[in-house]
Amino acid sequence: MPARLPFYIIGGMSRIKTLMLIVLILLPFSIGAAITVTYEPNTALHFELGSPPMNTAKLVAHIGTLTFTTTGNSKLYDPFLTTTAMTFQFKFTGPIAWSTHWQTGLPDYQNAASLFYLYAVSTANGRAESNVLDRSGQAHPLRTGIPEITTNPFVVKLYVQSDADGFRYQPGGNYVLTEGVLGGFQIVVANTAGGYYSGGRTNTSVNGASPTANTPILAPGTNPSEPIIYGDPPQQVIHDFQIINKQTINLTNAVGNLKAKVAEAQITVSNGQANKNYDVNVIFTNQANTNPFRMVMQNVNNPPSIPYSLYFNNRTVTPGDIIPWTGLKNGTKNLDIQVTGVSTNDANLALSGSYKDVIVVNVIPIDTI
Repeated sequence: MPARLPFYIIGGMSRIKTLMLIVLILLPFSIGAAITVTYEPNTALHFELGSPPMNTAKLVAHIGTLTFTTTGNSKLYDPFLTTTAMTFQFKFTGPIAWSTHWQTGLPDYQNAASLFYLYAVSTANGRAESNVLDRSGQAHPLRTGIPEITTNPFVVKLYVQSDADGFRYQPGGNYVLTEGVLGGFQIVVANTAGGYYSGGRTNTSVNGASPTANTPILAPGTNPSEPIIYGDPPQQVIHDFQIINKQTINLTNAVGNLKAKVAEAQITVSNGQANKNYDVNVIFTNQANTNPFRMVMQNVNNPPSIPYSLYFNNRTVTPGDIIPWTGLKNGTKNLDIQVTGVSTNDANLALSGSYKDVIVVNVIPIDTI
């Protein structure tokens, strides 16, 4: 549900105006589409042997999960993944045994590159399938042989799978992507049961972004920043973000360059390495997509609005801009969220009543050593 950032201007006989800020966090989401597509990258990559319907003799790593949800009378026909900003085959370099040692008979592991392909694993209309996405072009069907997918939601897990058998890889070994690009993709669905090629097709928004935007298959960045282990997944770093100490302020304290604290952003990092930073990007926008932010009077016709700015981490916030929050290690840190930039004229002439703006806060981890 949307994070709500309501502003209330309360007026009495004295015409004193008060601003109250309540903030909740909103994670990325998609709304208002007949077919909604979300994608969640897997942040703890590791190799393991495949499980059905995948080839159980191959080495696989779960990259991320696509979820298609249809609403109303909408139908899902022949979804495709297009690799406009990534490849569909990759080489990982690490210990692999093509033969056994002539004396011990044990696997003779050598550091070498081996081939992997991108796979889509799903269950649709009662049938499970592991489908290799290896078309020579850029368009790859997520399913085969099903013109209309009636399973709702339809969940597709993306993997990379080895071409060589899994017994050739070394348990506990580390593997680095050395060829191919795990970059971004787009999703395209057919308009009719005629299919992707003969029935027309439409690009579909992923996570609420533009339908033609490339969705990163990994977060953050493109290729894995560290080797991927064959074995138990590494302990996942956790960023716990919340808004605390919400408070009421006098609107006149936010006029011009004055700044009035209305809340604190708090982030707690856990499971991280002691000598490493786990920084984040913070993005403030509002539901009305205005620049600057605007408080709109509630429960009236033709409501007036009051422009304002947020101030965070020593900078004035432009809606949609990335604000890095750096120096984050294991532990908890707080930063003030302030309101500023209200014009004196707006403060003096504001009608008594309730004003509201709906703020969306995205917190995105970034790779920082």
